[in-house]
Amino acid sequence: MNDLIKIILAVIPATILVFLAGLALGAELYPKIKIIFSDILSLFGWAGKRVRKYSVEQEYQGTINSIIQDYNKNFENPILPNCKIEWVTAENQRNILKRRSNHLFEL
Repeated sequence: MNDLIKIILAVIPATILVFLAGLALGAELYPKIKIIFSDILSLFGWAGKRVRKYSVEQEYQGTINSIIQDYNKNFENPILPNCKIEWVTAENQRNILKRRSNHLFEL
């Protein structure tokens, strides 16, 4: 039983360190992974409009967020927020355009 406890106590910290390293690496590579994911989805564009829209969304979000992360590295506090694509539809056209026009010149 003591040997089992020693093994568990030796493995748990290593597992936590690997998990934290994976999180740090994932946060750094997340925008690049989104671009790769969009390339893979573009192969399945024949499946329908939603797949094509999602592919385009991931490609632009990944590219823009990668640029934003590179820019924000130079500052202590991030200046630019991450990008989120909002598709304009007939139902939300007025709300999005009105909301965006109010914030057009704000930084």
